[in-house]
Formats: sequence, C-alpha cells, structure tokens
Amino acid sequence: MTLPLFDIQMKGIALLFLVFLLPMLMFAQAGKSALGIEGGPSLISLRGNPANDTINNPAIGFASGIFFQYNLSKVFSIKTNIIFERKGAVASGEILVTDDNGNIKGVSKYKVHTNFDYLPTSILLRATFGKKVSYYINAGLYFGYLTKLSFSVKYSDFLPDSTIADTNLTKRFDTGIVTGLGISVPVTKKISISCELRSNLGLYDLSKSSNMRELKTNSTNVLIGFSYMLRE
Repeated sequence: MTLPLFDIQMKGIALLFLVFLLPMLMFAQAGKSALGIEGGPSLISLRGNPANDTINNPAIGFASGIFFQYNLSKVFSIKTNIIFERKGAVASGEILVTDDNGNIKGVSKYKVHTNFDYLPTSILLRATFGKKVSYYINAGLYFGYLTKLSFSVKYSDFLPDSTIADTNLTKRFDTGIVTGLGISVPVTKKISISCELRSNLGLYDLSKSSNMRELKTNSTNVLIGFSYMLRE
C-alpha cells in the first residue's frame, strides 16, 4: 500500500508544478515578466459542518512560496504561484481529569488545532493601476494538494500535549476561488516590494463520507512579496 500511495502523492505534486510552470514556459521569453517570493500570516477557518461550526474557531496559519508574473499590458497581467499553506481551525474547551483509580485531579483546559498543510498553486488575472506606486486587484482559481492533516492538542494542566496525524481522513485535493487587492512599490528599476490581502474560498467538499457532512476551507492571507523583473 505504501508504494501506490507514494505514487499518488508524487503525481499530485507533479500536477501542481505543471500548472505553475506552464505559464512560465509560455510567457517567460516574451514581453515583461517577473519572478518573486511572497509570504505571511493567515486567518484560517473551516466551514460546512454545523456540528463543527459550533466548536471550531478561526486560527492563525501561514503561507509562503514563489510566483511568476507576465504583464500582458500596462494594466493586465497573469500571475501564477506555488506555495506552502497551512489551513484549518482551532477548538477549545475543558475536561475533567481523573487518575487511574477514578479520583478527580482537576479540570484542564485544552485547545485542538486542526492543521491542513497544503501545497496549492493558483492562476490569477491581475489589473494594476498607477505609475510608480501601483495598486492592483486580482482574481482566479487555486488548486491544492494536501500533504498532511494533523490534530495538535495542548492542555493547560495534568495531561501531556499530543499530535495525531492521519492524512487519509479527508480528500487530498482542494480547489476554490482566489481574490485579492494590494500595493506594489518599486525599490530599484528591477526590484519591487508588494503587500497583498488575499482571500481563498474553498469550494470543494473535503469530506469522504456523508457522516462528516460538508467540510470546506477558508483562508485570508497577508502576503509580503519581493519581485525581480526578468525582462524589460
């Protein structure tokens, strides 16, 4: 079972890199193009399951990776990226802790972080306005591959922290809509710094059975980016 699963993982990752590289191969040799890195914190959450919605709260995640941008004109451009992103949620509560004999030791608070570690790639159409300091909006689709699903449990007292990983509990692929807005400031003729607020709305139901009901991801990223102009 290990080898087929490994093959599926490699095929999924290879597909994402193909989606990322295809625009580069098509446009890198023509017109103005740029390559860069971006990353930052995220506000992440899960939705779709009423039972889980009552206990799960938004959590802090992160996203970071590389991107390629091809400028179609002064206004419009195509951008593709591939990043590592953590999605999920956090639940908290209290439990009564007893010893082996049933004697009450006390009450311990706990937090359970549900961590979906994705390798997503996106294809975006961007509209840019302004001259030196430019403002932009973008929209498109993302395709993600789940590399790991884990549950990290932290207790305030009595019990040790623990982490459980089981990536097979949900489907491996995710897809959704990306929207964002940001600002870009040139540092030199070829280097620019950008700051973008980006929303990723998951549309694909990740649950494997009807008992889980729907399970979809949300994330809002604050991305700081550095880009280098490859061609004038």
